[in-house]
Amino acid sequence: MSVNALFRNIIIESPVGVVILGRNGEIRFGNKIFKSLIPHVAELTGYDFKQIIHVADRERYVEDFGKLISGDIQSFSQDYRYENYNGKNEWLRFRVSSVQADSNANWYVAAFIEDITLQREYERRLKEEKGKAERSSQIKSDFLANMSHEIRTPIHTIIGMSELMADTSLDSEQQEYSQQIEYSADILLGLINDILDFSKIEAGKLSLEEIDFNLHKIAENAVDMIALEAHKRGLETAIFIESDVPAFLKSDPIRLRQIIVNLFNNAVKFTSEGSIQVRISLVDDFEDRVKIKISVIDTGIGIPE
Repeated sequence: MSVNALFRNIIIESPVGVVILGRNGEIRFGNKIFKSLIPHVAELTGYDFKQIIHVADRERYVEDFGKLISGDIQSFSQDYRYENYNGKNEWLRFRVSSVQADSNANWYVAAFIEDITLQREYERRLKEEKGKAERSSQIKSDFLANMSHEIRTPIHTIIGMSELMADTSLDSEQQEYSQQIEYSADILLGLINDILDFSKIEAGKLSLEEIDFNLHKIAENAVDMIALEAHKRGLETAIFIESDVPAFLKSDPIRLRQIIVNLFNNAVKFTSEGSIQVRISLVDDFEDRVKIKISVIDTGIGIPE
């Protein structure tokens, strides 16, 4: 078998569609795979190739082919729709380049064609599912944000009324009950804020505040929120703030309190006996900022290093 015959057989049996075109876009040769894509075309030779391409993409193909013929480009790769013999629109990926056939400067256009209909359908479904997931996530985030705002209003009322009630003439037992109501409402408010934070994180809108606050008071309130549950379990609680720790700072007190409450609450969950302490110390003192270390120490099972 000659080399030319070998190459011809390779092209004919190629698993990729191969078609040779003339300068006017007419088909000169097509292999088996290409013929299987357009069985409705009885005679390939001389058939205008652009008629195979869907009318919606035909203008784009003519423009690309024109650039190739004029020498502006040496090759191009594009995806075009085509209408198969059942009248269904499918997708083909074309890789087209000019090929010099002999020393007489006769050249043709070689097109390598691959059916990517299944790939396109997969990409379409993937995009559709992604859109559904994003919409579902947005609906969930909007719901959480709206519900969080709706729930926080009555909680603030409970906290406010508890504070007013604490200023009235109550005996010591009633004062304790009033405080527990306020603490419980604070804990619930913290949970609602957590939910709201999750929705903000998903929406990419979470931000930190920069406001003045009393660090000592924030830390004490955070411990007080969980202290009742700790005492019910027979645990001792304490907070130690070193003397050089400044009381008044500017940062985000809500986030800071959330962190202390979460760490302290975890310590309560995993401590069966003994005590839980919160220690606050000054690490560095710069001109315009300070570095504070807050530690939660317990006698529970601990966490592996």
